[in-house]
Amino acid sequence: MKKLLFILILFSQMGLLLAQNPTLTVSGQVLNATNLTPISNHPVDIYITFDSLYNIQIPATVITANDGSYTYSTPFIGQNAMVYLSTTNFYGIPSTAFYTITNSPVNQVVNVTHTFYISNDTIPTNCDAYFYFAQQNPDSLTVQFTDQSYTNGNVVNYSWTFGDGTASNLQNPMHTFPVSGYYHICLTIYDSICQSTFCDYIFIGNPGDTVITNDCYSVFTYNQDPSDPFNFYFQDLSTGNPNSWQWAFGDGATSTLQNPTHTYTSNGIYLVTLTISNSLTGCSSTFVNYLSIDSTWTTNCQAAFSWQPGNVPFNIGFYDFSMGNNIQTWNWTFGDGTSSTQQHPFHSYGSAGLYQVCLTITADNNCSSTWCEFVQVDSFNFCSNYFTYQTSGNDVLFSGFHTGAPAVYYEWYFGDGTSATGQQVTHNYAAPGTYYVTLVSSDTVGCTAISDQIIVVNGGGFNQIYGQVFGGNFPVLQGYVLLFSDDTNPAQTSYFDVTVIDSMGVYVFSQVPNGDYYILAVPFNVNGYLPTYYGNEIDWANATLITLPQANNPYNINLVPSSGSQGNGPCTINGIVNGTPAMRNVINNMKILLFDENQNPITYSGIEGNTFSFSSLGYQTFYINPQLPGYESEMTQIVLSEENPNVVVTLTIEGTEVVLDVKENETQLSIHGIYPNPAEHNINVSLYSNDAQNGTLKIFDATGKLVSENTQTLSQGENILSMDVTNLSNGVYLIQMTTAKGQISSHKFLKK
Repeated sequence: MKKLLFILILFSQMGLLLAQNPTLTVSGQVLNATNLTPISNHPVDIYITFDSLYNIQIPATVITANDGSYTYSTPFIGQNAMVYLSTTNFYGIPSTAFYTITNSPVNQVVNVTHTFYISNDTIPTNCDAYFYFAQQNPDSLTVQFTDQSYTNGNVVNYSWTFGDGTASNLQNPMHTFPVSGYYHICLTIYDSICQSTFCDYIFIGNPGDTVITNDCYSVFTYNQDPSDPFNFYFQDLSTGNPNSWQWAFGDGATSTLQNPTHTYTSNGIYLVTLTISNSLTGCSSTFVNYLSIDSTWTTNCQAAFSWQPGNVPFNIGFYDFSMGNNIQTWNWTFGDGTSSTQQHPFHSYGSAGLYQVCLTITADNNCSSTWCEFVQVDSFNFCSNYFTYQTSGNDVLFSGFHTGAPAVYYEWYFGDGTSATGQQVTHNYAAPGTYYVTLVSSDTVGCTAISDQIIVVNGGGFNQIYGQVFGGNFPVLQGYVLLFSDDTNPAQTSYFDVTVIDSMGVYVFSQVPNGDYYILAVPFNVNGYLPTYYGNEIDWANATLITLPQANNPYNINLVPSSGSQGNGPCTINGIVNGTPAMRNVINNMKILLFDENQNPITYSGIEGNTFSFSSLGYQTFYINPQLPGYESEMTQIVLSEENPNVVVTLTIEGTEVVLDVKENETQLSIHGIYPNPAEHNINVSLYSNDAQNGTLKIFDATGKLVSENTQTLSQGENILSMDVTNLSNGVYLIQMTTAKGQISSHKFLKK
């Protein structure tokens, strides 16, 4: 389940406030919409905003009990509050509720009760990602993550990102974070037939940590005023104790406040930029985010829904996600002469076919809105579609594409209440804005496909990028495509986006701002192909840079095949990537390419927790080459033999270069690197061990005095160990690993 809002840290002086105010209790049940039975062990997100002196916001996630009930209590701060509730069904479709509490009497218990009715008989047939986490102790930076995904017995792959630039492909990783703070954690699971991602924002460490650090990260979130869709509240969530804030709201207005309020004058998509700095440490950081304003969805209402087939033939579940103030009625027509007034109905059709389903809602202020979609019931033929568009002022040229048998029918729904038919149509919108466009197409064998996307009309500076990814003569069925800005251009704002390749190898990016970009296609499974840039190159320096707004779609990519052999033996190449914490997000995008002795590409490795590895290599000569756009690197030769079966490579980013250091004959114990160096609070040690064994990590000062030590369990191969050096005085230290077998390895570092 995705969190809909960011989380704010609660700081000091709350104790007195909490003691003086009543209690707010939020409770209810989660029930099966079909038979009203309780749904247990199901998460419900609660977000409470108190209108008080401190504008305090409280997020929480609670799990339903065996009877489907949930409850959460918190002291009531002030006299007004807004309560936002959200949960999802097993399709990931959200169900939400919003309550406003005004003029609450002091010293009185306030109760909010809400019952969710969701689908529970439509457990996905493939997979659904989910996880929970547990800190090792309340203030610990080390967290155990536990996979709780639904996989239907399939053997899946796991891909974690921890929000600090590191990643893992373990099912249940344990991870140590660099500093206390909020992190965006994502788990993606995938196999040959499905993919699912679950993300969550969590606070790690001690909320009271206010240490000064040379590293700072800019980030913010915003809230839209419920009574005025053009009014936004921006809140700084940056780390590193900044003392300067520079906001640019995308409409020419700026602010130097930490948490400003800004009022826009028109609908549109705006690029908001926050640059922070700390004059004491000299650090600075910039974060950008887009916000979209469509006042009609806030001040009036807009009907919208999605649908999914159930486990029973001809059974379809419909899920309302309309927008508007206090929606009061839902009226459905299913296209077969039947109807319903439920918010999330289930409907059984009598036969297969294409049906037009319409939902009409009514809300406050006598607002009424209708949304219609075509629903394909029990189609056994496979087909899909997608569409592209080109804008010129308020005129938009749409082109539809249908994959499968030859298409005979295209119908468009433009998101402004109008429609048209034809493979290629031009539509004139009455006003600029964002519109939800749907394409329905069918072919000669009766297969119908539906696709939709949000488009920007006359938004200024936004583009659509699309193409198809091939492996040989066939589309790539599983993988993803990265789109990122040319960071070597100082005049361009950093931009990054990722999208999954669909079942026909097609990828689409919408709302891409003007600039210069690289496109990189990455297959989920190697299967003889390598990550490839647009221009059909595995080396970013030879890739074709695209320039917007002069888009030249489609940007098709042919994956470069593997043409070398790694042999089959006992040898390994392990690596560690050194870089500052500010470089972690950059390092996470690095791909390490492996070549044979003739420099033919073999395979690749991503970065997992600052490390990479190639195993089961034969006795032969190899070359490795790191690929990180904007950073120069060279082919580095590695010779593996019976005398030298294990090699460790250290990659260090120096300026705009990736420098490689190869350590051969790594058969015992060796510390390869320390980061960050200089260190302030926590230091990470990259260490190779030839055996799984116990050891002691010791720190000595410049006089040779032992100042710190702890026992560590080493695994065979590469290890990343952490120690807290916060209490050490500034100066040069020696860190040393000693094992029970008498192996010793040392490395110097600077504490500041």
